Formats: sequence, structure tokens, C-alpha cells
Amino acid sequence: MKGIIFLIILLLTPLALAADQTATIYSGKSGYLSRYSPSSSFASIKVDSSWMMYYGSNGYESTSGALQYEWFDLSGIPNNSIIVSATLYKYHNFALIGQDFNMLMSPRSIENTQRVTLGKLNEGFSETDSFNSLGKKYKKQTILNKIDTVSSTTLDYSLQYDVKDIVQAWNNGETNYGFSFLANDNTMGKYGSVYYFRNAIVSRPKLVIVYSVNNTVPVVCGNGIKESGEECDDGNTNSNDTCKTTCKLNICGDGLKNPSAEECDDGNLINNDGCSSACKIETVTPQSNTTYVIVYLGDIDGNVNPIWFPTYVKLVDFYHQNNIPASISFFPGTMSNDANYKDAISKIYNSGNMELIQKGYNGNETEFNYDKLTPEEQRKIAQNGQDAFKTYMNSQLSINPSPLTTYDLLGGRFTQKAINSTAAAGINFYFDIYYADDLGPVSSTPYYDVMQYDSSMTETGAAGKENKFRTTDQIINEIKNFSRNDLTILKINNYNIIPLSVHQQDFESTTQAGVIDQNKWDVYTATLLKLKQDPSIKFITPKDIHKTLHPTENPQICANKKIEGSETCDDGNLIDGDGCSSLCKTENTNAVCGNGIKESGEECDDGNLINGDACSSACKIETSQNLSKSTCQYAKSAYATSENINSEAIYATGKPDSSSPGECVNWGGSQHSWNPANWNIKANLTLVYDKPISVSNFTIIGDYDICWDRAWLKNSQTGQSLQVINGPTTNCKLTQQVPLGFNADTFILETCGWSWSSTDAVELCGSSDGSINDTTNNTLKGISICNWKDCHKGAVSVSVDDYFTSCSQQLEQNGYRGTYFLANTNTYSSSQWTEFNNLFKKGHELGTHTEDHLCSAVDDTAYIGNIQDNINDIISHTNVRQSDIITHAHPCGFTTTGISNILKNNWNFLSARGYYYNQPETADPNNFFDLKSYNSHGYPGGSYEPPNYFSEVDKAEAQGNWLNLVFHVECSDDGVINYLPTKDLWVDTIGNVVKYIKLRENSTIYDVQDMQDKILFKIKTSYTAAYYKQNITLKVEMKNAPSKVIVNNKYIAFNWVNSPQGSYTKFDVPFPINGNIEIDK
Repeated sequence: MKGIIFLIILLLTPLALAADQTATIYSGKSGYLSRYSPSSSFASIKVDSSWMMYYGSNGYESTSGALQYEWFDLSGIPNNSIIVSATLYKYHNFALIGQDFNMLMSPRSIENTQRVTLGKLNEGFSETDSFNSLGKKYKKQTILNKIDTVSSTTLDYSLQYDVKDIVQAWNNGETNYGFSFLANDNTMGKYGSVYYFRNAIVSRPKLVIVYSVNNTVPVVCGNGIKESGEECDDGNTNSNDTCKTTCKLNICGDGLKNPSAEECDDGNLINNDGCSSACKIETVTPQSNTTYVIVYLGDIDGNVNPIWFPTYVKLVDFYHQNNIPASISFFPGTMSNDANYKDAISKIYNSGNMELIQKGYNGNETEFNYDKLTPEEQRKIAQNGQDAFKTYMNSQLSINPSPLTTYDLLGGRFTQKAINSTAAAGINFYFDIYYADDLGPVSSTPYYDVMQYDSSMTETGAAGKENKFRTTDQIINEIKNFSRNDLTILKINNYNIIPLSVHQQDFESTTQAGVIDQNKWDVYTATLLKLKQDPSIKFITPKDIHKTLHPTENPQICANKKIEGSETCDDGNLIDGDGCSSLCKTENTNAVCGNGIKESGEECDDGNLINGDACSSACKIETSQNLSKSTCQYAKSAYATSENINSEAIYATGKPDSSSPGECVNWGGSQHSWNPANWNIKANLTLVYDKPISVSNFTIIGDYDICWDRAWLKNSQTGQSLQVINGPTTNCKLTQQVPLGFNADTFILETCGWSWSSTDAVELCGSSDGSINDTTNNTLKGISICNWKDCHKGAVSVSVDDYFTSCSQQLEQNGYRGTYFLANTNTYSSSQWTEFNNLFKKGHELGTHTEDHLCSAVDDTAYIGNIQDNINDIISHTNVRQSDIITHAHPCGFTTTGISNILKNNWNFLSARGYYYNQPETADPNNFFDLKSYNSHGYPGGSYEPPNYFSEVDKAEAQGNWLNLVFHVECSDDGVINYLPTKDLWVDTIGNVVKYIKLRENSTIYDVQDMQDKILFKIKTSYTAAYYKQNITLKVEMKNAPSKVIVNNKYIAFNWVNSPQGSYTKFDVPFPINGNIEIDK
């Protein structure tokens, strides 16, 4: 029996630590490339130890210097060992000043310097890294130690560093990227250098590590087994139950709500603060001067550079450790699978006192125009966000989440009607820090709260690293004395509720990308801690505000398929005209034609019973009645902005030929229909027909998984377009009437971006002789949008790549402006930035060219990070705002479909210019994200030399094309810029030309009335975002000059042109392109 007892004790006793062991490891990683300064004449050689850089004139700190990167293989030390000591030894030689720089002969290690800096690298590197990218990695390192005085005069290991903590972290699993040395003191008349003797291991850096192998059986929290030191272990990752993720019991006052025993848990045991010392919800009797503060953190999104995800964790940890309820917004459609991102989201959700705020769905352009959507479209965006959040939490964190109840929007474009739309998706609180100026504030309702104001951490109230933080006292004083005259401040028991807002990007340093500005961090944390200690301040979240203000829930929510309260119907949607309105009121099934209300069974109702005005006396849409040669036709050619192999645009021409056309049950297979290059790609399909016809109706035949967002009829001869679909439609076979006909020979389809949208064919039907109903109230005859601004015959853009300011003098002396694409922006001097900023101030455009001039493929995350760094460099050194950056150029012309999609779906890019084409662009580019251009002389030269610039300019004028001329170090234009003023060509930046084309293609002229004394008509566009700001030129055929032109009640300058080809009036319509136009004859 005693033996058995003894055996049991042995099994339960942890094994002892092994005796200390010592390992000496020399630096080295085979095949690394040695690089010197960018202008060095030394040849690159293969070495077996380190990355080294000699840099003479511009160091990476305040003085000149040299960099050396060292890596040590620690694989021989068992994981989870106890590191007793770790010492890094580095050779230093101060006595050999003046000797040659022969790498293979010199035994030197570090010389000519009295100052050496040790750093820990935070990024890896490879043979393909450039000199500049190595310097960039140095900038992102963590400084460990600086030696100000090194006096050794012998060749020995005189530099020694204690790196125990670093080695312990690497042994525990942190990624080992190695160390760096910076020698950067020129006090001895020589720049610091870093060397080692290739063939003598004695001079290499070495790491001496003393360690013990830890044989203790570890306790694993979360394995479902209660082990030594654990209070509990329920085997899950949810802290909001009886056992926390730390394997400690969930008790009252720890800030984590235990649903089985607690009604609330605010992280303390104080009464009269909303949650009692027994963790029961209580009615609060506020102090006489109480102010409620929402701690709001914006933009914790998953589609940013992953370098920011650890910052998310740091912010969330700060809130949690200090029991600060925070409200944090994010796009549900962009959530990342990155481990740090998931850690942050998990901690927020499981905290018990923090709230996630839903920002729409994915923040695309459709959401930016939220106020222009139908109630049902608004509801779908909110519901898509809810669904994406639930899917992510289930699949990535194994959490079945509660619905999100607080909503935010990009651009502040929330309206009163959106209350109903978002409530249908489960939202009961709209939170924003501002409202759009052209919309005004929105009022709360009895069951729905709206807040559109804040007190900002930044001086400007805007988001971005360039914004300075206000002082703690300034912020607290504003919170306590907050007032607004333009809107209603939300209150609890007559006490103000004030959001204190900050965005994750506000914390970034203006000098080091991806690094937190410590001063900003200190101000922010000090402000929150001071507020927390103030007895007159109470932190609160929107969710808790709503619970406090509304003890009972909304008795009726439209579109939940339940008839509640004052509802008379509820069909589960917010669509008008289907028998149950968007307000859940029964629509008149006995429709009264002519009352101006479109009711069930009516196709239209214009408030009269007159035929021939587009809506008949029977409330049916009228089409052209004089179709003397009625015909139908399918497209003869096609092109697309994105297409899949064997499903190119050409397969949408001709008659439908899939196995089940218009059914969308089974895909017809390759070579039967068009679909984009991948699923969930937003793309345009353009179909071209044999000849223009006056279209009375069209039919779209799908093949599989259809979703069309918008569609246009277009007349390629006049440039006129008519939008015929506006909003998602998933009908696999869609036939639609066109009121009063429209002369068209082109049909443009835009996919929704969340399906394959396989399109088999589109049929146009109408009059084959191009005649239209000659109803004077609606004819479009004689009015068009000019192909190019001011009705010029063609267009030219001049751009300069990399880091040059060429051609600015030639452009400016002719009144022109160009586009400058900046690469390697992490290396510019202050004088270079001043030059580029001056160009921007003069009206030139600055665009991106990737920070590291990427001429080959990298993974998506690296590419996104490189573009974001490029943007950050530009906006932090110039007056350029991020919204000003709408144009990109592909380095070396290298691009892929994936790169195009990244540029389209992130930031504000409207186009990207290619290279190696030596071809013009048409007035309607096939691909805005690989625009054709003409090469520079000598870049790369040979067969890629550009053709004669002058003949190409002449052809552009004759053919109506757009030339993109590219230059580099010199303005090698052969004098063509000075030739341009002699031609009828519009010369402007790429960004301005692209904006004009997009506005021209997406603007519609309608409701034309040609009266005896005047012409009246309207114009509108679907592009209203501020970065589209650009005027467009209209052309109106007129025999005589008008007396005046009025646009939106303002007189506009115009020109009447009398030419042998015909007389017309031309004038510019200012942005936004929406309004009424009057031309007095």
C-alpha cells in the first residue's frame, strides 16, 4: 500500500528543471545579399553571415551612418526553456581608420565610430529587398540600446549587450527577425562602417546563451480540465459565463457579466452607478452636475494594413484594464482573420462593458450615398452587416453573438427615413459624430435614439495622423460645458450625454508609419483616467443609454413579418407598391389612376389621365407609338472591366445559348456567358449593337447567380445615356419598358459585386429607323454632353513617374497641369517634399506609385500596406488630403486583376495608369485601372521607344482620343508640350480627365421641353462623392445664340458656336451634376 501511495505522489510532482546549459551561436543565414549605398560602385556579393549596408551621406538617424543586420539560429534551444542569460558580442575596431574598404580582405567589424545603436527588427527581409526597403525596416525597429563612447583600440569583442529578455521572448514563440547595428558618428572625420571578415568566424557577432530546459508539465487553461492553480476550466473562450478565459471564477465586480448570476457588472462594487454592489441593475440618482461620456473609438476595420492590428489590441487592453466602457465602430464586411484582429474583437465582445458599433456593411460608394437609396436597399445593407458579423463570430471565434443594436454610417448621410430601414434590421440607436451639411440633423423617435455630435480628441475634429491632439484640460472643459444650437443634445434625466471621439488612425506618428505617437497616447490615456476619477463623470455606451431611456422595447418594427402596434400589414420588406407600404400600411388594392400615387397594379401614376405623356390614362407606361420598322437585336461585340477565362464578354453577344437561358438554375458552362474574373467582383459589361434604334424595351437574360446593380442605354454618337436600372435586381430574366423610347446602340450593365452575375445576352427592341415619339415634353434631340471638356476634339495628360519634377515648367508656361506619381517616398528629403507640395499648390496632381516601386508580384497584404504607406508619406509631408489621391500608376506597368481589385475596393482610386503600351486611350476606356500610355525616351528604350509624339497628337485630335504621355528624369517631350496649344485638345491631369469621363458616362438628360421662347430640361448623375468634383460641358444645337443660360437658378457663362457643321451653344454644368437648366432663346 505504501508503494502505491508513493507512486501516486511521484506522478503528481512536477519534474525539476534540468541543469544549466550554454550555447554559443554565431550569426549567419546562408545566401543573404550584401548591399551598399544606392550610388556605390561596389559590386554586390554573396555572403554567409549578415545583411550589411554602408551608407555615407544620409544615415537613418540624425547623423550619417551604416547599417548591419544580424540573425542567429536559435532552433537548437528547446522551446519554453528558461533563459538564464543571453549576451550579444560584437567586434569593434577603432584603430584602423583610413584603411581600404576591401570586403574580403578586411578583418574589421565595426570601425570609425564612437556611437553604436542596437535594435531589434520587427520585420523580416529577403534577397529581393532594396536598399531603401532595408532602411525602411530599420525605421520600424525597436531601439534596445545606444553606446555613446567606444574607445577600444584592439580587434576584440568590446561591444557587449544583455539581450536576455529578447531571446526569452523568441524562445517562447515570438518571431525572430534578428538584430540591427547602426554605426553613425562622423566625429572622427570618417563615416561609421560595419564589416566582418567573411572567412574568419572569429570576427562574426556571437550570442552566448545560458539556459535551462523546463520539463514542468504546463497547466493549460481552456482544455476543460481543472488543473493546479485554476479556479475553474470550462473549455471555452467566453468570459461572460461562470468561468473566465483566465480560468478564474466570474465574480461580481470584475467587469464581466455572468448571465446566470448577474444582471450587470460594471467593474466595481459601488452603488448608485447603474449597477449595484450586488451586480443588480438599479435606478441611478445622478449628481446635480453629472455628465455622461461615451468613449468612442472609430474605424477598427479589418481591411487596413495589418501593422495596425496590435494597436487595436493595445487600445482594447487599456479600456479593459481600467474598466472603461468603450464604444468601437467597424465595417462588418471587412473583418480580418489576422490573429491580433481576432484577439481585439474577442476581447471587446467578451468584456461585458464594451460595445461594437456597426458601420453599415463594407463602406463602399453605395453606402456613401445612403440617403439616395430606397428603404429596402437601406435595410439590406444593415442586414448584410448583421449577417456578416454573425458569420464571422461563429466561424472565427466560435461565438454565437447577440445582434448589434447601434449603427454608424460613412459620410454621415443618415436621414429620417433610415430610422425605419435600420430598425427593421434590429438597430435602435444611430450614433455618429457629425451629420452631412446638405442633409441636416435627424431627430430621435420614441423608440429610436439619434446622436450626431461629439467632443473630439483632435484639434480639427477630423481623422488622420496629421491632426494634433488637444490638451486634457481643453477636452474636459468642453465636455463639461458642451452646447450646440443646431441640434438636440441627447440627455438622461436632463443631463448631457457627450461622446469623446478618437479614431485609430489619429494615433499614428507623422514620422514613422505604423508606429503610435507616444505623446498622443499619453494625452489620450491621461484624459480618460482623469475623467474616470471625476465623480461628476459617468462613462456609458449607446446600448446602455437606450436601455436607460427605453425600459420597454419598440412595440412595432416594420418588415419583421409581424403586424404590431398601428401597422395594418407587414410583408417582411420595405418596398412600396406591393400591397404593403414601406411604413407597413395597406396600400389601396383598388387603385385610383390619376391621383399621383403609384398603387398596386399601376405601372405609373403622373397625376392626370392624359395619353402621350409617358404615363397613359390607364396608368400604364407608354412607349413609342410610331415604330414604323419595329425590330429586336442582340449585341454584335462586347467588352468588360473584368472577365473570367472562357467566360469573356464576347460570350454575352448574340442570342442566348446556354442550356437553360434565363433560369439561373445551372450554369451553362464555359463559352456560353460572361462573368467577372472572380466571385464578388464589381464589374461593368458593355454591349455594342449593330445600329442605333429607338428602344421601347430591353430584355436581360442571365445564366447563373444574377445580381445587376445599375444599367444604362447609351448613344455612342451623341454621348447621351439613360439610366434604366438603379438598385439591385436579381431577376434572371428581366424585361423592362423604356418610356417614350431612347436612341441607343450600346447597353452597359454593372454587377452588384456579390455574385457571379453570368450574363448570356441582352436584347434591345424598338424602331429600326431611329425615330422616337415626337412628344415635345420629353425629347432628347439636339442636347448632348461633350466627349471632352469645353467640347475639345481630344484630350492629353502629361505624367511624370518616380521622384522627379520634370516638365512642370513647360506645362505651367502653357497654362497646363500634370500628374506626378511618387515612389520610394520613404527616402525623400525635406527639400524634395517642398518641391512636390509646391507643385500640388499650383494645381498639379500627386498620385501613388507604391512606396517601394513594386515591379513584381507580392501578396495582397503586403501590396495594401505598401500603397497605404505611400499614401501616408504623401499626406504627412504635403497639403494633399487622402481624398485628393484618386490616381495610381503601376510601376514598370506591372499589374494583375488582383491589384486592380485592391485599388478599386480600397481608398478613393478612380483609375490607374499602365506602361509599355505606346497606344492612345479612347474616349471610353475599356479598363480605367490599366490606362494606355506612351513610354518615355530611354525607359526602357530599344523596341519600347515611343512613336513620334507630334503625329500621335495630330491623330488624337482627328480621332477624338486621349493621350497619356509619360516622362521620368528629364522632360524628353521633343517640344510637343509647346505644340499642344496649336491643337483643339483638352490638356489636364489624369484625375480630372477620368472624373470627366465617369461623370459624362453616368449623367442623364431628361424632361426636355422645347418651348417657343426657351428650352427647359434636367440633368442628373449617380456620382455625387466629393472626389468626383468636376464640371461637364453640355452642347445644345441652336440656330441662333441664346440670351441667357441658367443652371439651378444661377446665370452661367456660355459660348455660341456658328460653324459649317452646325450651330450650337456650349456651357459648363458645375458639380454636383444635378439640377434644372433653362436656355432662353
